[in-house]
Amino acid sequence: MKIIAQTKMLKQLLASLAFLFVLTIILLRANTIFTRSFNHNWYIDQRREQLDNLEPGQIDILYIGGSKVSVGIIPIEIWKNTGLKGINIATNTQPPVATKFLLKKYVLELEPKYVLLELAGIISDASLEKSAAYRYPIAIQLLNDRKTTKMLLDDLAKDYPNDSSLEYRYPLYRDHARWKSLRQRDFVFEKQYNDFLLGFVNEYSIKDKDISLQDKVHYSHYAKDPKSNSYSERHYQELVDFLNDQNIEIILISMPDIRDSTERNSRIKIFAENNCLPYVDFSIDPIFENLGFENKGDFYDTGHLSLTGALKFSNKLSVTLNDLIDAETGVEDPVYVAYYEDFVKYFDQNKEKYTVYYD
Repeated sequence: MKIIAQTKMLKQLLASLAFLFVLTIILLRANTIFTRSFNHNWYIDQRREQLDNLEPGQIDILYIGGSKVSVGIIPIEIWKNTGLKGINIATNTQPPVATKFLLKKYVLELEPKYVLLELAGIISDASLEKSAAYRYPIAIQLLNDRKTTKMLLDDLAKDYPNDSSLEYRYPLYRDHARWKSLRQRDFVFEKQYNDFLLGFVNEYSIKDKDISLQDKVHYSHYAKDPKSNSYSERHYQELVDFLNDQNIEIILISMPDIRDSTERNSRIKIFAENNCLPYVDFSIDPIFENLGFENKGDFYDTGHLSLTGALKFSNKLSVTLNDLIDAETGVEDPVYVAYYEDFVKYFDQNKEKYTVYYD
């Protein structure tokens, strides 16, 4: 009887373990399925795959920052003008701590010479609780490193110890809370990524209203005592220290913006001076006025460039980079020559549509 009872208990234990194993597999699979649509809209998976296929030294410059960078800087156009091979690793409203860990990852993997850095979040509250739902997930998806993601969230917890990071570690948990608002776009790819874009994602945004340059908030001087956020600035400072240790040349910029960006850019100006870094503010007068934007059509909202605006800006940025960097213009790399030809075709097909999706 004792042997029979033990055998029965063993069978029950094995059945329970098998059930737990199957349940774990189901939850892990569901967790993957519920990785949100941002990965698809912003081509995160495909862009990461392109990054993973690059060899150390293949990239000269990394472009990083928030959504204004991701939709406003066209690396292949800059290559044509400067010879600098680059890729855009900006993500929507990229938090400072994410910028820090993304650059630590890709600088070590790709060994670029330069980093063009937008400090978009320097005065923003970057807590998990107060950030938009898409802010951290898309940056973490591009990072795609479980160990580094844990380091990122642990680092952020130093600043915001009361924030729960569980939902940012497990998409299934996160999306359960928004079940009623899930849409078809949360489960399907919208467009195949094109390698010639090199991280530029200005493809599917709908310009639902005309944005006039007459709405531009003008400023020609910086605030003397702009507001700050010590937590966000800490991450940027640690990033700059890391890049300096790696002998990476840093260029700080602020993207063109119709909205009032005086406070933020004033703080970036102070940060740049404290770190002896070059800083170009493309929103300040008269630099903004010399970018060649049309009164209507080159912005698709008050903070983001349309396809035509991005091309104009990338050409102007090329001039700035040529002034700051001694690069060899017009190097005939067959891959990049083909990329550029593909981009010209793409631009000609889409320049009148202004169809770049922004949610």
